[in-house]
Amino acid sequence: MLQDALRREPRDHEARLLYAELLLQERNLDECVVELNMLAESGFRPAAVHRTLGRAWSFRGDLRRAVSHFERCLALDERDALCRRWLADACLDLGNAGQAVREYEKALSYAPGDAQIFKSLGLAYRTMNRLDEAVAAYREAVSLAPRDPAANNDLARILAVQGRMDEAVAQLDRAIAVLPNEQVLRAVLRPAPGEVYGDIGCGSGRFTFVLAKWVGPRGKVYAIDVDPLPLKLVDGYIRRRGVRNVEIVRSKPREIGIPDGSLDRALIINVYNHVAEAGEATTRAWIASVVRTVKPGGKILVIDSALSRAMPVAHLKAHGFRLEREEPLREGGYVLLFTRSG
Repeated sequence: MLQDALRREPRDHEARLLYAELLLQERNLDECVVELNMLAESGFRPAAVHRTLGRAWSFRGDLRRAVSHFERCLALDERDALCRRWLADACLDLGNAGQAVREYEKALSYAPGDAQIFKSLGLAYRTMNRLDEAVAAYREAVSLAPRDPAANNDLARILAVQGRMDEAVAQLDRAIAVLPNEQVLRAVLRPAPGEVYGDIGCGSGRFTFVLAKWVGPRGKVYAIDVDPLPLKLVDGYIRRRGVRNVEIVRSKPREIGIPDGSLDRALIINVYNHVAEAGEATTRAWIASVVRTVKPGGKILVIDSALSRAMPVAHLKAHGFRLEREEPLREGGYVLLFTRSG
């Protein structure tokens, strides 16, 4: 519809900006940048255009160019807290945690009730090994957004890093209690007692322990992650809550490390986009190791909000999986359920 409007009236700059933002959401980044550059040349709403260009270049991985556009936006509107947070995010990704902290703090001076900024500030402090300040930032995020599962989970993880395992486990209970999309997940997976699941890239295990409850004592869940730090929290939770049907697996970047043909269901929840950052060769090797673990007739569930669905669809179809079901997520992203033939 927006394309039709632009064909009828190519100088409708407001429609062009809306179209560019839609392209950004769809991760059609090349066309998005073309549209935004046309707007930049016209001088239309320069702060909004530079902010959106910064976001597009962030998604394309050119963080220095993204920083340049965010700074140009802020030169025009220094009170734009969202743009300042995105600038801080880019600085953090570029390895400049000190500048990121300064930008997050300035953003908070304009938006003191923004839980997301406190979460990002906590990550920056954690990167700098300023753990007490990280905990304080995460606690602020949780107080502002008590039902935000990521804020609760992040606080649990940093408490575990500090060795405060009892507090960490209690906080993980809170993260599990507000887990998003649990009803969607259960409706799509249709879990049965006794099944074997793999939570690939499990992090601190907030989905792992929900799955463990669903499959029951005769079932099993592999908690799989390449990072040993969140697995310490998984282990602490297992010990303190008496969970007997979860096995921890430390994986490798290209090999998830469990027996072939062992899984009824493999879950890849907000992990595919991180693996994709390592490049095509690593991603293909990793997904090949995942599909080997799934039984004939078994299923792979992919949830992601930061990666085009095209990549997992192409990879899994190439391995003989059929896309059985697709659901949009209310907060953005998708749920894809694939079934293995045989």
